[in-house]
Amino acid sequence: LRRRKHEEKTELVRNCTVDGKKFSEIFDAAQLEDLVIALKEERFDPGEAILRVGEDSDTFFIIRSGRVCASNKSNGSEVGSL
Repeated sequence: LRRRKHEEKTELVRNCTVDGKKFSEIFDAAQLEDLVIALKEERFDPGEAILRVGEDSDTFFIIRSGRVCASNKSNGSEVGSL
């Protein structure tokens, strides 16, 4: 089970894209493995805040499924979405 989960995480990380390039094209094998090892799955409920402006964070998010919106809480407007 542990090996299967590691393989699933590896496939997810290798196929993530930034500016049209897969992580596997950007990072070498050791860097990809470091990302896989550090990867932790989190689930969020609809409307739940993931980050807030001004908060310190050292977290990198990969959106596996669903939709994430960036919004301006002061006026409720949507700034962007993924």
